[in-house]
Amino acid sequence: MVEVFTGDLSQIRLLDILNLLNLENKTGKVTLKRGSAVGEIFVENGKIIHGAAESSLGEEAVYLMMTWMIGKFSYAPDVLPESRTINTPTDQILSQGVQQVQEWSRIRKAIPSTDIAFRLSSRNQADDIVLRADEWNILIHINGTKTLGEVSRELGMSEVETAKRLHRLLTAQLIEVAERPVRSPKRIVGKVFFELVQRELMWVMGPMAPVVIDDHVTEMDEKTSAFPRDRAAELIEGISLEISDEGKRVGFQKRMLEVLKKI
Repeated sequence: MVEVFTGDLSQIRLLDILNLLNLENKTGKVTLKRGSAVGEIFVENGKIIHGAAESSLGEEAVYLMMTWMIGKFSYAPDVLPESRTINTPTDQILSQGVQQVQEWSRIRKAIPSTDIAFRLSSRNQADDIVLRADEWNILIHINGTKTLGEVSRELGMSEVETAKRLHRLLTAQLIEVAERPVRSPKRIVGKVFFELVQRELMWVMGPMAPVVIDDHVTEMDEKTSAFPRDRAAELIEGISLEISDEGKRVGFQKRMLEVLKKI
């Protein structure tokens, strides 16, 4: 195995990367980028000793990153963290990780998007259901129009954890998917916008540019054919984080700023 490597999470899962580092007793840092979200996992002699992603630390962060099915990763050898947040045996974490990935796969089949809204179901009998406090808290935020993403932000909870709790409520038939609320038509960017973004990105990234753009659009639960104008700046910000060279990144952002002014 090479000492420094990068890749795409759509081609190799984080779980497989950590298994490989564990088997080869590697010491270093794995960095993951998924849109604007960045996570880090440190290993020492193959053992996972620290994780951080979004607002999560330790094992919680590692399990969160295991659900990232798309994004970029890089591995840097011989790098150790300033602090350690994980003492659980790595074999146990990896075993639990397999279950986490399988669970997330089931959840994604039932809740494929963070743009789905829920409402209380018409089920009459709920005497056999015992809800935890955090599930009650989610239940009172459901009104038929708030999406998973909106509920997650209101509660200050990760979308993964929110989706897990909603999935349990959905399985228990306490909630059901609501019809998508009617919203005012949104302004979208056209084909020319994406052609300009791709052209500029190819100057700094080469032939990977179209893949990077498609990955970020997918992460945002959008489509290039109907991409909202008010999220264009967010898209450019996420894409620019993929450019490792600071000078090229700044140049790309400046050129894109001119494009954003004209759409």
